[in-house]
Amino acid sequence: MFFYISKNNILITFLLCVLLSFSYAKAQDNVDIVPDSVITTNTVIPTINPYLLTPMFDGKFSFDSTITLPKDSIVRKTILDLPQKDSILSTNIYVLGKTPFREKAYRKFISENPDKIKHSHKEINEIEQVEKIKPNLLESIFKVEPEDIEIDKSMIDENARYTPKIRYWIVSGSNSLKITQTEISDNWSSGGSSNFNLLSIQNMNINYKKNKIKFNNFIEWKLSLNKSKDEKIKVGEDLFRTYSDFGIRAFNDKWYYSSNLEIKTQLFAHSKGNPKEYTSNFFSPTQINMGIFGMKYENQKKFNSNRYKKYKLTIDVSPLTVQSKWIFDDDIKPTRHGIDEGKKHKIDLGSSINSKYEMTVNRQLSFSSRFKFFTNYERVLIESENNINFALTQYFSVRLFIYAIFDDSKKKDDDLGFFQLNQVLSFGFDYKW
Repeated sequence: MFFYISKNNILITFLLCVLLSFSYAKAQDNVDIVPDSVITTNTVIPTINPYLLTPMFDGKFSFDSTITLPKDSIVRKTILDLPQKDSILSTNIYVLGKTPFREKAYRKFISENPDKIKHSHKEINEIEQVEKIKPNLLESIFKVEPEDIEIDKSMIDENARYTPKIRYWIVSGSNSLKITQTEISDNWSSGGSSNFNLLSIQNMNINYKKNKIKFNNFIEWKLSLNKSKDEKIKVGEDLFRTYSDFGIRAFNDKWYYSSNLEIKTQLFAHSKGNPKEYTSNFFSPTQINMGIFGMKYENQKKFNSNRYKKYKLTIDVSPLTVQSKWIFDDDIKPTRHGIDEGKKHKIDLGSSINSKYEMTVNRQLSFSSRFKFFTNYERVLIESENNINFALTQYFSVRLFIYAIFDDSKKKDDDLGFFQLNQVLSFGFDYKW
C-alpha cells in the first residue's frame, strides 16, 4: 500500500510536532519550577524545602476514599472532629495557591506513611501577636549602647510607649559685641583725637509655660566703654535691667491675668564734667516698677510664605502700679533723678503700660521695639527703645539703636526739654542661642 506524500502533509506534520514539544516543555516547567514561598489565607509555606522538614499533619488535606488509616495514628486523631466513616476520612481539598505538585506529593506521603507522622498542628501553641514598639529615633542618634552590655529582654515592657519629655522651662539669649576704633595722627589738619569704643549687649530669656500658667523673665545688660588717646577709659551707657511677668490664662490663648516686675539700675560709676561729681553709681539710682492686677495680651504669627518671617506682640496693662526710686550713694544728687531734696527714695502710685514688638522680616533683617508708659496722674514717663538689626553673616551684623525718653519729673533741658535721646550705629559680632 502506497501513501502519497505531499508538501502540505509534511508541513502539517512538522507543525504538530512543534506544538506537542511546546506543550510537553510547558508541563515540565509547571512541575519543576516551584515558587520559593506561597502565602494563602490561613497558612504560609516557607522558603525552606518542605520535604526536608519533620512530617507534620496540618489537617487540611483530603484523602482518597480507598485509604484506611490506623486508629492510633496522629493523622486520624487530628481530624476526628471532621466528617468521617469507620475507616474512611474525607475533607474538602485545601488548595495551596498554584502548587498542585507539592499538594499531591505531600498528600501522597501522608496517605502512604501514616505511621511516620508523629506531630500535628494542634500541638503548636498559638503565638500571641505583640504590637511592635516604634523606635525612638532621637535616642538612637544621640545614645549609643556599648556592645558588651547585655540587656535582659524579660525586663522590657512590651506595651511601653515612648513619651517625649516636656520642657516647661525654655532658656534662650543673644550676645553682641560691637567695636569701633578711630586712629588720627597728631598732624591731622582737621584736628580730632584717636578713640576706641566698645559696646557689649547681653540678653537672656528664661521662660516657663505649663497649662494655663506663664512666667517670663528677661535679663538685659548693656555696657559701652570709651577710650581717647589722652584720657582714661570712661563708661558710656550702663544699664542692667530685668523684667518679669506672671500670667494665668483668662479668655483664650491671647489674654492673661498678669502681674509684672521691672528692676532697672547700673553697675558702674558715671561722672560728668568734674570727675568728682558723680551722676550715678552702683545701684544708685535703682528704679523698681511693680504692676499688679493687670491684663496681658499676647499674639504671635509665623508666615507660610517665608519661614523666617514672623512677629510677636505683647501688651501688658496694669491699672495699679507702684514705682519706687532709691539712691544709696550720698555723693549723688537726688534731684537729678526726680527725688526731692534731702530724701533718698520716692514712691509713686499710678498706672502703666508695657509693650514689646518683635518682627523678623527675613533671614537678614529684624526689628524690635519696646514701649513703656507710666503716670502718677501728675507726671508722665515714656520710654521708646527701637532696634534695627541687619545680619551680614551668621555672626556679624549692623545694628541701629534709638532710645528716646520723656520724663517731666527731671530738670528741663534748654534744647530738648524733657526729652532724652541715645542713638548708636554699630557693627560687630552678634550671636543668638
